[in-house]
Amino acid sequence: NKIPAWELTSTADYLQFTGESVCFPDFLFTHSSGKKVAMELFHTWHAAPLVERLNQLDAQNSAPLLLGVNRNLLNNDELTERLESSLYFSRFGFYFRDGPTISKIIPLLDEWFKNVQKEL
Repeated sequence: NKIPAWELTSTADYLQFTGESVCFPDFLFTHSSGKKVAMELFHTWHAAPLVERLNQLDAQNSAPLLLGVNRNLLNNDELTERLESSLYFSRFGFYFRDGPTISKIIPLLDEWFKNVQKEL
């Protein structure tokens, strides 16, 4: 296991956000403690849904969700500014080229788990 204490699975479950918004993440990480955090990936063709998700997450301020953003989306200056101004993305988001890497994900899982522990 390259991610100690975490199990990675694909998921069909959804997350409920503030209001009636829902998210269908790409993957689910389950910690050995039972805590779960999902990961949603935004590819080149997902600019509009990404802006909507950032707005939801920044308004909600916490969610069991990590965000991965394809670097090709950074060609859009408005979107780049929105990503840079997102408090949520600064804590629980990362950029990728072809796909997410373990080295990008592990620090986010650690940060998310540490944050959840503080809330208990």
